Amino acid sequence: MPLVLYYFHQFPSYFLLANLFVVPLIAILLGCLLVFVIACFLGLGNLLLFIVNGLIDLVVFINQHIASWPKALIYPIGFDHWHVLLLILLFVSLGFWTRKSCHLLLPLFISVVFVLYDISYWWKIENRSFEISLPKNQKAWISGKTLFITKYDKKNEMTFERLQKTTGINKMRTLSQKE
Repeated sequence: MPLVLYYFHQFPSYFLLANLFVVPLIAILLGCLLVFVIACFLGLGNLLLFIVNGLIDLVVFINQHIASWPKALIYPIGFDHWHVLLLILLFVSLGFWTRKSCHLLLPLFISVVFVLYDISYWWKIENRSFEISLPKNQKAWISGKTLFITKYDKKNEMTFERLQKTTGINKMRTLSQKE
């Protein structure tokens, strides 16, 4: 989970529910694919192709249906490398605590450090001067109520809309590499 938040800056709200339906179907699908590959060598591949296509369509339908629910995706989530490290340490310490090999003080201490770091992170956001990670070697940052990007891309508008909802920015400005 920490790496998902770090790399994608979003969190699927209904992932547990989706996994309850999709994971068993994927297991069946993998078994069918194995049989399908063997059947192709025997000339019976067309018979199983219908079943494999149906399972793939069902998995896609379930994912799309759940993704269309309200609040299915929480975004953007500001998560940097320190958040990842602290959250991993918290999970590891909680794992040790559940096995009674450490005291509750270690998970509590890491939680306090995580909260204090998070407060400083959000304080930085409130002062509106921070950099945003974008794909394809693009740079973006927020200053005041303006999102500055180095290169315009259609995907930037979606990023702008997401940031507008959460941070209150009201304009986007494209800068050339020379500025």
